[in-house]
Amino acid sequence: MNRTEIRRQLASAGHCEHEWLNKYMRFIWEPPEPASYHRHHILPKSIFPDYESFEEHPWNRKWLSASGHLTAHYLLFRALPKEPHLYRAFVEMNAKALAGSDQDVRELAATFQKDVCDSGLMLHWKRKQISDDDVPF
Repeated sequence: MNRTEIRRQLASAGHCEHEWLNKYMRFIWEPPEPASYHRHHILPKSIFPDYESFEEHPWNRKWLSASGHLTAHYLLFRALPKEPHLYRAFVEMNAKALAGSDQDVRELAATFQKDVCDSGLMLHWKRKQISDDDVPF
């Protein structure tokens, strides 16, 4: 699958912030980073399960460093902010990074967390979670 088709697939996944999708696409197509040992699904497996297998779809894998992987999930969540699986993946990865031993990755995670909180996206998801949990059925 080529870049144009990947972008089209992501843009059609739901509410899309095109500015953030463009940032994600530029980031993903940068040359590989040194010490790239994290496998990242360019098209997330939670939204596109048909492309989960790296063996069948090697174009869907990007090798990233720890900070690069965190950045990819941050950009992807900002691009598709109403996608619950991307929110959960970002929050879980960010929490692990904040608790980790790498100072640079912890600082990056703190920056991303502040940005998401300042943007109101965290509040949106907390309200949604509360209202979904309160539905009596």
